Amino acid sequence: MENWRAILKTTNGIPSIGDLKDPMGGVGSISELAGKAFSAALPIVGMLFVGLLIYGGIQYIVSAGNSQKIKAAEGIMTSAVIGLVIVLAAFAIKALIAKILNVGI
Repeated sequence: MENWRAILKTTNGIPSIGDLKDPMGGVGSISELAGKAFSAALPIVGMLFVGLLIYGGIQYIVSAGNSQKIKAAEGIMTSAVIGLVIVLAAFAIKALIAKILNVGI
């Protein structure tokens, strides 16, 4: 039970700032922060893409031949694909800019 007290050093019950870990993982510049943000966003966008495709596919299946529901489901799936293409293009542009400017984004 005394182990946690050894890990968290306190001053009058308040954690010492010097003992806290860096939540940004040692980000030294804006370009590194942008790179980490882009890298963190890709899995989220991928999950949203898959989720929207599944949702659109289910809507398509349960449309029961209703042309308005079919068009709505196709619109959802088309929008998901267009969104994914835009995000992937942004990553490609980021990589191109990083290579041209020789910075580690």
